[in-house]
This record gives sequence, C-alpha cells and structure tokens, in this order.
Amino acid sequence: MTADKQILFIYDDRIRPEKAIVGVVGESTFGEILNKRERLVDKFKNIIFGFKDILINDFIVLNREEDYLKLKDRLFLNKDKNLSIIHVMSYGVIVKPDNLLLALRKSTFSDELLINDNVKPFMFFFPNVGVYSRSLGKFSLEMLQSEDSNWYDEKVLKPNDGVKNISDFSNFLQFFSGGFEARYFNSLQGDSYTLTKTSTDKKKIEKEHDLYQLLPNEIKNWFVAPYNLTLTDHNASYTMERLNIPDMALQWIHFAVSPQDLNEFLSKIFFFVSSRPAENVNEDKFMERFNSLYLRKVDERISTLKDLPEFEVIKKLIQLGTNFNSIDEIFGLYKQLYERLIFNQKHHYSVIGHGDLCFSNILYDKNTSIMRFIDPKGASNEAEMWTDPYYDVAKLSHSIFGNYDFINNEMFTININTDMQTVLKIDMKDLSKHKAIFYKQLQQNGFEVYLVRLCEASLFLSMLPLHIDKPQKVLAFILNAITILEELNSNEQY
Repeated sequence: MTADKQILFIYDDRIRPEKAIVGVVGESTFGEILNKRERLVDKFKNIIFGFKDILINDFIVLNREEDYLKLKDRLFLNKDKNLSIIHVMSYGVIVKPDNLLLALRKSTFSDELLINDNVKPFMFFFPNVGVYSRSLGKFSLEMLQSEDSNWYDEKVLKPNDGVKNISDFSNFLQFFSGGFEARYFNSLQGDSYTLTKTSTDKKKIEKEHDLYQLLPNEIKNWFVAPYNLTLTDHNASYTMERLNIPDMALQWIHFAVSPQDLNEFLSKIFFFVSSRPAENVNEDKFMERFNSLYLRKVDERISTLKDLPEFEVIKKLIQLGTNFNSIDEIFGLYKQLYERLIFNQKHHYSVIGHGDLCFSNILYDKNTSIMRFIDPKGASNEAEMWTDPYYDVAKLSHSIFGNYDFINNEMFTININTDMQTVLKIDMKDLSKHKAIFYKQLQQNGFEVYLVRLCEASLFLSMLPLHIDKPQKVLAFILNAITILEELNSNEQY
C-alpha cells in the first residue's frame, strides 16, 4: 500500500429493494435489513474497520438524495489529501472478506478508476478525490436507476467475488437461506444448490439426520431432507438441499407479515400440528414427560445459569430492578403457576413433533405457501421422536406472543423508570391484530391459551444460559418471562 494512503467509503443506501424483496423485509432499505442480529450497513462497516493494514478515513452513509448532493462540499474539504474513495451500493454484501481485503489493497496502488463488474457494477474504486468528483454525476438516482450502466469501458478489479449483489431476488434469498442458530454448529457451507451443516456436537448432527429417516411418511414432506451423514474424529456433518425460501423470523422482524399473511401461515402450521401422529398415554407417562420438559429442564438450566460468572451482575440487576429478589423467586412463581395450571390438565397423549418449531426454523414463502422445517430437535430412535403436543405450539407462541425474535435480534432497550425499576422496551410495531389471530387459531385448534403461555414462559427461562454470551439479552429474556408470569398470575382470562 502506498504510504499513508487512506480510504473514504461511501455506502450508498438510496436504492430501494424491488417489490419481491419488500415482501420479505417490508419497507427496509438494504442497509437496514437485519442479518444475524446486525443491520447490513453495520455488518459491512464492522468488517471493513476490522481489516488490518487498511487505513479508513471515514465511512459515509447516503440515505437520501440530499446526502448525495452534499458530497461535493465534503469532498472539497478533502481534495488535497492522499485519499482514495470507494463507492459501494448497499445491496452489495460481503461474502468473502479475504477476497475483498485483497481487492482493497490492490485498489490503493491504482491510478485509475476500477469497478467490480462490467455489466452491473455496484462497487467503484476511485484513486483520488478528483476522479471521483468528475464521476459524481453518474451517481444521481436517475443515472443509477437507468438501464445504461455507463461503466462499460472501465477495468474490473480482481478478485471481484468478495461482495455479492443481493438486489436480485434469487441472490437475496440465497444469501438469507441459512437460518441456523450459530451456537448449534461450527460452520454452514454450500453452493447455489446445497448446504452442508457441520458441528463438533456429533450427537446432535446424527440425531437431526436420523430423525428424518425415522419420521412417518405422512409428515416427512414438511422437513428438509438431510443426506450424506459424515462422521470424523472431530465433527459430524450432513448435506441438504438449499431452498431459496426466507425463514419466518426474517419476515417477522421486518414487519413484512400482514395479519392476513399470518392467518394463512398459521392455518398451514396448524394443519401440520393436527396431522402429527399421536398416541394416547397413561397419566403417569404423560406427567413424566410434561415435568421433564417444563419443570426439570427449567430447574436444570437455571442452576446452570447461576454457576456462570456473568450471572453475578444479572443477579444484582434482578434484585435492584424488579419486584423479585432472585432468579429462584421468579422460578418460584413459575412453579406455583405450574402446579395450579397443570392440575386440570386433561390432554394425556403424545405426538411426533419438530421439537424447536420457532420462526427461524420455518422456511415460508407467503406467495406460494411453500413451507419447510429445518433444524429439528432430532432423535436416535422412535421413542425419542415423541413429545408433548403443546411443545411445538409453545415455540410458535414465544415468537408471536412472546416477541422472542425481536429480543433475539437485539431489537430492544432496557430502561430505568421513575420507580427505579428495569423496563424492557422492544423496538416493534403494533402486532395486536396478529396476536389476536394467533389467540383465535389456538382456540379453534383445541389448545388452551393459558397452558400455551405457561409452556412459553418455561422456554424463556430455560434458554437463559444458552445466551450468556450476550448478558443484556439474558436480562431481557428474564424481564420478558416476568411479564408473562405476572400476566398469568393476575389475568382472569387464563
């Protein structure tokens, strides 16, 4: 790299997504779209600033046409600096950071304009302010949206595969079609047609693979089929077809699901729920499974949480900022409600379920109603396939009633109110109509809403140690669980 050569990044977020993409992420700009709990603009910026040996002068985001018009004044102030400029459209997402880094290093040695593609470029490398200033007219919205790219004569900088264009709907879906929680695997790799999931938790991978082989034929078509199970000394993996279908969580957190969309989605989900193989069991066997899922697991997970060093701060925040003195007291209220609500439980049967039917594990295309499930709990034998009929429904509830996906994507703040108590504020629109539709669907399909919410509360309590890498998220889940429990304790509709 030339001595003290700096790079000014212009991140252009003025071009709006096409209609098909809006159907998945609502009215978000490309930069505002969330991917793995991070906005695309922040993801791009964080990767860029993480590169070693690259001197970043600044990272300017163009949100409106006025921002573009103000660029000339900004550039005039920098005209004498040893500065190269990179203008990148926000629909360019980094897929191979090492290749992008190599391209950036090479660009600083060039004395001419370079682009990343002759046909439809979306990343432009300018050697200095003067060359960029003379090209500014090409970056008006009118020119960017025209069919003629005006860049045919420019040289392409290689490697040019570090950044991918997701303005095309198929590329967009391919980029977002992973849908697996990072804590459950070490890598997810693939191509245009397949994905291979690899993990050091070999037993989990085996169980996910084996479940599909064990599933009855009448519900097999709901699941994405895994194949080519591979075991090594260190890890296990399987391959599956890449379906370019967005998961429901992506659509939900971007408010791209209308009440009618949700009603149609739930109608299909409850068709699956009603078609699951079921078997009657005696009360003792039923209670053994019920207690294992909703009582002992919560107890064990809370014990795990209390042993973690990060819990010390959380413990103090519970004492100072809530009406409870400890996590044990919160669990105590849960157990009281559990004993009260389970007393009249009548559904003594088991079903073959998914085991983790949350929104992020449901691929759904609302235009075609295609629905497939990924990342199931798994099973090594037929007995392990059976579960409580409320468990899958509670997973749905913690996404709809419980706002899990917003918290999981860190779309929340924790504030202190006038009574010096912690208050969870979730960054979301009014979803009361959506929740009313879910309430009605639960009743129509024979599920008691109070019991669904009790099981949902258990999920929030049992997931706490799994998210300890983000302590603020753990506190948010606790505050959310308290809200559910207090609602159950005081609301007569339950």
